[in-house]
Amino acid sequence: NRLDLAFLVDASGSVSDEGWNATRQFVKDFSSQLSVSATEVHVAVVTFSEDASVILTLAQGQSQTAVDAAADGMPQTFFRTFTNRGLDAVRDVIFTDGNGVRTSSEVPRLLVVLTDGRSTRPDLTPPAAESLRLEPFNVQIHAFGVGDLIDLTELERISGSPDRVSLVTNFSTLSAVGVNEITSAACENVTSPPVALEPTASPTVSPSTLAPSTLSPSTLAPSPGGCVN
Repeated sequence: NRLDLAFLVDASGSVSDEGWNATRQFVKDFSSQLSVSATEVHVAVVTFSEDASVILTLAQGQSQTAVDAAADGMPQTFFRTFTNRGLDAVRDVIFTDGNGVRTSSEVPRLLVVLTDGRSTRPDLTPPAAESLRLEPFNVQIHAFGVGDLIDLTELERISGSPDRVSLVTNFSTLSAVGVNEITSAACENVTSPPVALEPTASPTVSPSTLAPSTLSPSTLAPSPGGCVN
């Protein structure tokens, strides 16, 4: 059961305190359903707002204890939603040789993107995501959109497919999506490389805002724990 898994989470000012706590819990709950270890699932965490911050690399995230500590300690940075800068950091730091990434032809790569709004730079965000999905990176992307201020078209262009987008009403309902379905798609990506999407016009958007909501820690259904080789 091997997988290189990265989380890219929205730390912009639109996320409430409750939402940020639920985001931390989501990272911990999602990864806890997998076999995080030196030989199986490796986990990385990156946050984004005005800039991107690498919280945990794949070389560092090789135990659940390390993932939990990184999630509990990741600061919310507020400001705007530069999703493209987060995607660039995932490509240039997380899935680049020297930081723990394994060969894509042997170990599937999955990026889970979590955001509650639209990118401040919708012109740069889809190309940044596409560069991750294609050679030489071959990263499967699954995008979570939280609330009613997300841009569905943008999320589909980030993930590369409507099938790899999950919409939830608030952070507490992240628990409705199971881990196994998402990780299985990444496993299939090893033998079925992604293709480039035809470009579409990007909408004009402004930074996201989202009113606080009542949230509770998320729990996820058990999963087999990664990809079977």
